[in-house]
Amino acid sequence: MSEENKVEHPTRDMVLTGYKVLADGKLYGRWQVVLEESPWLEEEVRYYKAKEIKGFIGSIYKFRDPADDPSQIFINGIVYQGTWEDKEQVAQWKIQAEKEQTLHEMTRKEAKDKTKDTLAPLLEPIREQYRKCRTVRQRSAFLAVLLTYLED
Repeated sequence: MSEENKVEHPTRDMVLTGYKVLADGKLYGRWQVVLEESPWLEEEVRYYKAKEIKGFIGSIYKFRDPADDPSQIFINGIVYQGTWEDKEQVAQWKIQAEKEQTLHEMTRKEAKDKTKDTLAPLLEPIREQYRKCRTVRQRSAFLAVLLTYLED
């Protein structure tokens, strides 16, 4: 690619201020843009998937924005810039972030347990029949019949 065809993307410094579970049930990082003229943050909050951008609360990163959509970012080429200087504010962010992460973990665990609880009583008769099989051959045959039935 020649120098003339290269597209220069604007960059911005953003700080990770916490996490939030959005409508899709996934955990997103809460990012705020650091204003250039002072150590203040923009009011606008942006959310990006927490798995895609690994960072710690209070960390500042330089992101490249796609020219056509400033609400999006390029996740490759992220450059660590340092940490937010106001330690008290970072401590507050960490407390809130831990609360969000704990709530997210509990919600996921509840959903998993709920699924497990609804299936267990239904599967109990099959489990009893499986346990009645005395040899490995009988158990294998039982599982083969069960899987054949489920797949048909």
